[in-house]
Amino acid sequence: MTLRIGICDDAINDMKILQKHIETYQIAYDINLEVESFSSGEELIRGHINHPYQVILLDIEMPAQSGMDIARRLRNQGDENVFIVFVTSYPQYMKDSFEVQPFQFLTKPIDFPMLEKLISDIIKRYQHSHTTKILIDEDGEEHLIHISDILYMQAVKDKRPILKYVFSDTALIAQGTIQKWEEALSDYGFISPCRGYLVNVRHIRSFNQTRLLLTNSIEIPISRRRAKLVKQAYANRIIHVMN
Repeated sequence: MTLRIGICDDAINDMKILQKHIETYQIAYDINLEVESFSSGEELIRGHINHPYQVILLDIEMPAQSGMDIARRLRNQGDENVFIVFVTSYPQYMKDSFEVQPFQFLTKPIDFPMLEKLISDIIKRYQHSHTTKILIDEDGEEHLIHISDILYMQAVKDKRPILKYVFSDTALIAQGTIQKWEEALSDYGFISPCRGYLVNVRHIRSFNQTRLLLTNSIEIPISRRRAKLVKQAYANRIIHVMN
């Protein structure tokens, strides 16, 4: 497995520190990581379009376009699976970042143990989401689906236990129950915000006390008794601050 990492930081010294830590990680773990570095967001975007990165390390405080602006552009282009990591001296930016779904915050100055844990966590998550599949039987036609591709499941009113399996650009109607899949996928970032729905936390764009918004702009209600659960699952899955 080879991960491509894009670094964007207008502070050259900080960029070199990240590069050095990544090189040390490659030697220590005998793994190949392709790294490209940029001093502006525009250069990073062009590099990502030409040859996409799986991981992007973004400085937030940049003069032309902030890291938050670049992250919004990436998400608006449909890059939902790239691991965005904000590198900052000001962790208070975290509260403004939910809409772009960062994976982690790294607080400067960055040392090797911080970078080591970050890359190890990303590799584990990447392998987990890209190898785990489920089998969905649609009237005798079997579909092998990556769980990371599922946005949510919705119970369909019928005499039989029927679910609607929703993806970014299509959907399947097949047998199944929310209870069954909630138990099977509890360790894979799926939660039930209300009766009749099971949602992939990675595809939550934002939420409040009564509803959550998914990356495909679909709104799903949150029951009062599940609001705390949704908030905690989102925080545990998406936001980690390392300092």
